[in-house]
Amino acid sequence: MTDEEHSKVKPEDRLKEFRIPLMNHTRYFGVFMASHSIPDSILVLHKGTGCKMKGSTHIADKFHESFSQVCWTEVTGVDILTDSHSMIEDTALTNQQRRKPGVIAVTTSSVIEMTGFDMREAIEAIQPKAGCPLVYVPTPGYEGDAYDGLADFTMAMAGFVDWSMAPEPGVINIFGYPFERYEMDHGANIRELKRIIEAVGLRPGSWFFSGQKAAQLLAAHTGSVNVVLPYFKKYAAELEKLSGRPSLVQDLPMGLNGTTRWLENVSRAAGADEQITARFIRAEKEKTELLLDIAKRCIGVKKICVIQATPLAAGCSALALELGLELESVILLDFSLGGGDEFLSALARITGRDIPDNINIYENPSWSEISGLPELSGGPAIIISPAIDMEKSQSSLLNIIELGSPSSNMHMIYPMPYLGYGGAIALAQRIMDASASRY
Repeated sequence: MTDEEHSKVKPEDRLKEFRIPLMNHTRYFGVFMASHSIPDSILVLHKGTGCKMKGSTHIADKFHESFSQVCWTEVTGVDILTDSHSMIEDTALTNQQRRKPGVIAVTTSSVIEMTGFDMREAIEAIQPKAGCPLVYVPTPGYEGDAYDGLADFTMAMAGFVDWSMAPEPGVINIFGYPFERYEMDHGANIRELKRIIEAVGLRPGSWFFSGQKAAQLLAAHTGSVNVVLPYFKKYAAELEKLSGRPSLVQDLPMGLNGTTRWLENVSRAAGADEQITARFIRAEKEKTELLLDIAKRCIGVKKICVIQATPLAAGCSALALELGLELESVILLDFSLGGGDEFLSALARITGRDIPDNINIYENPSWSEISGLPELSGGPAIIISPAIDMEKSQSSLLNIIELGSPSSNMHMIYPMPYLGYGGAIALAQRIMDASASRY
């Protein structure tokens, strides 16, 4: 913002620069989630001693995940003045020898990035000794969000694939799946998409990310088409150039129409048999429509509020509209995925219909900015949201379906997808249950 532009801002609006948004996860946490989704990975955090404390506290508080795949260099002021890069080599090589990982991710903090050292050069010097890919992603805390980190790490991993090897017909890769925990919501999503992909005669290849080991991810050369989900959309053109394979950019396969559109596009791009595809889709639509019609009759509360990152918000909203619910407010929890304009475009694509013009969209606001909304003040409404920081006295009055990242209170031991035809039915069930439980 220029001085002239700043002078025109009202004094009461200037404080918005310092607000704390509902979701404030930085690039580092996106890399953490992505690397943690690879069972044989190690994440090396090249950070200062204070950064270690803050980072570990945040992971423990928000993600409740194991630290078995994380190690730290703990750079001091003296190290910065001398040679902090030797600590990277010692940490990476020692852990490689002890743990035999398939990939080692290396991230940095703001302090390290601001010292001026050439981290990329240091990583390239260590790579020949490492015995596995060293994936470096700069993660300064002052720019980008978690979804930037997820996409950056994914693109860096793609750089280690030998794309010169011939692809296999009918094999598709998926890039940009936000896998953040080993529970049966994500397990069920992966199974559901695998089911519908295989039902039309295709085979899933490398899936960034889905719990596959590094070797499976690095075998992405077998894929003939790279399906790009919204979280990786910014790298679609770069991936296509690198891989020599088409990047098929798609919205999340959510709801009845969204899943049908996704499967039709993927099948067409990968050369699946048109008759087999049409027959399978027709059968799935009939079954799903029947169950969603029952849900429509049973859902007593018609007002819904969606609080999610932009792609998931569009998918949840699409299903809500298919169920005949009233969507008045949508809160987007990201800075990098397109905001309100992209949400509306994605919602129109997924539903294939005109979008209501009365939807209020808030782009990663602070809690104080939205706490007065009727849906968030204890009125009759269903909220689809991850675990966000809100006033406990107020959250206890709300009927929240916890979905997305982070999910601190809802844990899945039974398959409950939200993607695909099965996901539409399962999420409709959760909406039915939420409608009946409080109102």
